[in-house]
Amino acid sequence: MHKVVINISENYRLDRVTQCLEQVFEQLGGLESIVKPGMKVAIKPNLLMAKKPEEAATTHPAVIQAVTALVQKSGGIVSIVESPGGAYHTNHLKKVYAITGMEAVANETGAELNYDLRVEKIENPEAKIVKSLKILKPLADADLIINIAKLKTHG
Repeated sequence: MHKVVINISENYRLDRVTQCLEQVFEQLGGLESIVKPGMKVAIKPNLLMAKKPEEAATTHPAVIQAVTALVQKSGGIVSIVESPGGAYHTNHLKKVYAITGMEAVANETGAELNYDLRVEKIENPEAKIVKSLKILKPLADADLIINIAKLKTHG
């Protein structure tokens, strides 16, 4: 059975976001039970487009910074990996990382920003519906992927 944990932060202050995430990971058995020293951990934010954090369209950088710091504290080696909409090339990705605040997170934490745009086909012949799909090679190469969604509405 899968476990879902929800916690609320009243704001995006880094100390408060970190506290909320620590409580979430604690309810899941502790981050150290998931992240082992030396693991390559890909943190996958939702960076749909180059929008500033205050526009609330992408994962807030404080959330990514807090998760990154907690993973690093557990010994993980962090890469921030995304493939946003729009032109799919390094210059566009640099712009998205800069405007969404991910560049600042990487500078603050020492996490790597991924610019490797190669894809790898992943096969799963026993699957009922999707038997293969293409994902970014850095995600395929990671020991662990932490997907950080962004709750939002469209319309």
